[in-house]
Amino acid sequence: MTENTNKSNLIVRALKLAFRRWYVILILVLICASPMILKAYHFRKIKLAIMQLKKDNPQFSDWGKGFLTTGNSRENLDLDKIGGLSYLYTLGDLGDLELILKDIPVIDISALKGAVLKRLMLSNTKVTDISSLRGMPLNTLHLINCQVKDISALEGMQLTEINLKNTLVRDIGVLKGMPLEIIILQYTKVDDISPLLGMSIGNLALTDTKIKICSLKEISCKSLVLPAASKDADIECLRSNKVLRIINGWGIEKFWTAYDKTGEILELRKY
Repeated sequence: MTENTNKSNLIVRALKLAFRRWYVILILVLICASPMILKAYHFRKIKLAIMQLKKDNPQFSDWGKGFLTTGNSRENLDLDKIGGLSYLYTLGDLGDLELILKDIPVIDISALKGAVLKRLMLSNTKVTDISSLRGMPLNTLHLINCQVKDISALEGMQLTEINLKNTLVRDIGVLKGMPLEIIILQYTKVDDISPLLGMSIGNLALTDTKIKICSLKEISCKSLVLPAASKDADIECLRSNKVLRIINGWGIEKFWTAYDKTGEILELRKY
């Protein structure tokens, strides 16, 4: 009887030990696999968003100029060919995800609400409403040749680059305090640059805006593209700006030397 009891105890101990080992192994497997599981979750979420984006814009069927990519991806992922989980290897780090919609007459981008995008490039689209971008962790946003007027949805974002070229935007108050390094406001209706005062900006482009040169006197900007309607008499206001290093693509010394010699503002330098 005692011998049978001992055998039973040994079996129970063996089973408990085996269970503990398998439990530990299972935990280790889950820990190792969790990054891929999380990645698969995010990929499925963005894939569903893209599918909904297509449904919301039935007026267009050729999405060949739309791409998903990441900072370290091996190639752009054509939105017409987005497939299963095998594409995870192609995309790389989904924490640095970029969506490009170029020359696509998309109107409704509400499907992107909640998408974890770092960079969004909309160029030559028919988008007018960007409210679905609110809260998105973007650091780069391009709205080139889009009929967007209101950018209040960007409030609270930590953008480092924004391109509003040829939009209907007038009020840029929402940009105040953002860590912006590049700001492109060319061909917009912006006429007040005061929200950018106190910010440290790398590049600021103002071609064909109604911004007055003298309002740039206190702007902390290293490279500046002047409004097209700049008057020679106003340019003197910028001499006291000690931060400026480049004006219209020309080094500051060359720019002022040429201006002092000819009395004319150097045109935008073409590379």
